[in-house]
Amino acid sequence: MTLIRTFAIVLALDVLGLVVTLATGAKDLGHALVIGTPINAPFTFVAVQALIVLTATRYRVVAGLLFLICTISVLSGAFDGSYAAELSAAERALQAGLVSLASLRRSVAAAAAGGAAARALPRGGVWLAGARGAGGPRRGGPDAVLAGVLATVSLVQVLLFPITSRPAGVVIALVSTLPIALRRRYPLGAALVGISPWLFPTEDGYLVVGYVAIFLLFYSLAV
Repeated sequence: MTLIRTFAIVLALDVLGLVVTLATGAKDLGHALVIGTPINAPFTFVAVQALIVLTATRYRVVAGLLFLICTISVLSGAFDGSYAAELSAAERALQAGLVSLASLRRSVAAAAAGGAAARALPRGGVWLAGARGAGGPRRGGPDAVLAGVLATVSLVQVLLFPITSRPAGVVIALVSTLPIALRRRYPLGAALVGISPWLFPTEDGYLVVGYVAIFLLFYSLAV
């Protein structure tokens, strides 16, 4: 089964979980979409996965990142109380289906990433740069300016409206945005670094421009 097919099935179950949650009144729409529920993943997280899946169809080694995210997704239910939540039999079955399919997608991603890594090894580190790495422009130009602007906006946010401890917020802001300066010369490397803060959930929100940064990084991989 392909990455896109498994993602589509999991997405359908997440949408079904969202519908069930709203129908039963367990959570409101905003909470279900942004935070998630025991029977649907946060759709902010789903959007990031969608970008990774689409990128992995062009650069199979990116599937390794999807493997890591799927692993975190499966394990997170044991720590956030989702697996211990009081659910009806139908809701528990839906949750079990989501976990099972997430585990399947994890296996598919691992297989895709393993094959891609094996093919990339003879070329040394070229895959980190992508097709444009060897001969692409060395200067960031507008990308460096854009990275600086997004980093500044993010720093202002995490200092005035903390999303976690301020020192950690500063690290998240910089790691999420500065790789944009290198997205044309090192598209894969920049994307892997830029996505890394998403692996560490914050307590009090997220970067407002974080989705802009992620879109730019993965767009550079896709084109």
